[in-house]
Amino acid sequence: MNAWYGGQSSGAAVADVLSGDYNPSGKLPVTFYKSIEQLDNGLSKTSKHKGFENYDMQGRTYRYMKETPLYPFGHGLSYSNFSYGNATLSKNSISANENITISVPVTNTSGKNGEEVVEVYIKRNNDPLAPVKTLRAFQRVAVPSKTSKTVQLTLSPDSFMFYDEKADDLVSKPGDYTILYGGTSADSGLKSLSLKVK
Repeated sequence: MNAWYGGQSSGAAVADVLSGDYNPSGKLPVTFYKSIEQLDNGLSKTSKHKGFENYDMQGRTYRYMKETPLYPFGHGLSYSNFSYGNATLSKNSISANENITISVPVTNTSGKNGEEVVEVYIKRNNDPLAPVKTLRAFQRVAVPSKTSKTVQLTLSPDSFMFYDEKADDLVSKPGDYTILYGGTSADSGLKSLSLKVK
């Protein structure tokens, strides 16, 4: 367990988690790489100390990384176990100025009450310049043991805006999208739906 900078009560907090008196539900806001080699394209090839020189995003963070990290963005541990049912969209096709709602069934399959953070990512299909996926919505939900809840999240028109080189700005991008949902950014923990933006 990594407690980082927990403050004056961190010892009691760690004891509560390790003893099971508190059921953790936090999620990582960063990507933990397996090794420095996963950042190799940012390292100097000539420097003895391999200083970091290339700040391009390609291959880095959950948005552009195609390798498997040590711990992915959105990863978290709990004493509860959650499973995701088949989500539904309020529409299968929308115009660029419309909201859309995704309804995600979440079941606590464990014997302990817990909280889960439902994460929704967007992937723009057939666009090599777009991120691999981008977090666009999330919601924490308390789910009692052996019960299910349906979480509704709204994706606004901003969810489908991406950088455009000609405009040098974020613009609405029509086309085919994949909506990914689950409790992590790791592909193995995500389910998907298709959506068309006109």
